[in-house]
Amino acid sequence: FVLEGSGATIDVKATYDEEGNLVESTLIKKDTQVPIPILRFIYSHEKFNSWTMTGNEIVVKDFDPYQTEYKVTMTNGDETEVLNFKEQGESIAYQN
Repeated sequence: FVLEGSGATIDVKATYDEEGNLVESTLIKKDTQVPIPILRFIYSHEKFNSWTMTGNEIVVKDFDPYQTEYKVTMTNGDETEVLNFKEQGESIAYQN
């Protein structure tokens, strides 16, 4: 069984087996609040001092907060860079 839904800033898809057990799921939230450790990392990084966050996306797999990934889009004039982070327990890891 597949369950899907979407809204202005959220998409969710979940697949369940015949017994109702979760097989896999993906929850995507766009343009939402980014965790403070990510913001601290970005704006303490010398390269991004004059850059602006123009978008972000949070992806949660299997409804498990420990399987959360963050994609942050930064822009400076004509330059754009997407930064990737992964939640690891209580810490955030930079993946680029």
